[in-house]
Amino acid sequence: MVRKSNQNTDEKLIKILEENSRLSYTKIGKILGLSEAAIRKKISKLVKKGIIKKFTVEIDWKKIGKNLAIVGFDVIPEYLEKVIDNVKKIENVKKFYLSSGDHTFLVELLYKDKDEIKKFVKTLKKIKGVKRVCPSVLVEEL
Repeated sequence: MVRKSNQNTDEKLIKILEENSRLSYTKIGKILGLSEAAIRKKISKLVKKGIIKKFTVEIDWKKIGKNLAIVGFDVIPEYLEKVIDNVKKIENVKKFYLSSGDHTFLVELLYKDKDEIKKFVKTLKKIKGVKRVCPSVLVEEL
C-alpha cells in the first residue's frame, strides 16, 4: 500500500514533469524538498510501474505549417481488429482512441492542408468495416 504523503509527492512530481520534463532532478528536489537522489529514485519507480510512459515535447504545429484535426468514425463490430490494424499504419495519425461517445474511434490527425484531410477520409472509407467518418478541424487551443 502506498502511503498518502508518498502518493501526494508522486502526484506533485508528475505535475512538475508535465509542465517541464527538462527540469533537473536537483531543481525538482528543491521544489519538493527532497534530495536529487530521492527524485531520481521516484522517477525511476514511476517509469518502471508504467505510470510515466515517456518524456516528450509539446509542439506548436502551426509554427511549422501543420494543423491537427480530430476525426471520429464508426466501425461495424466484426471488423474492429482489422480496422485498428489498418489505421495504425496510416502515416499522419498522431493518436488513436477507442471511444464510448458518438463514435467508435477518434483519431488525432496531423495535416498541412485540406487535401490531406480529404485523402485521409478517403483512405478511412476504403477500409472494410468503416461506416461513417466525421472530421473536425481544430481551430484554436484554449
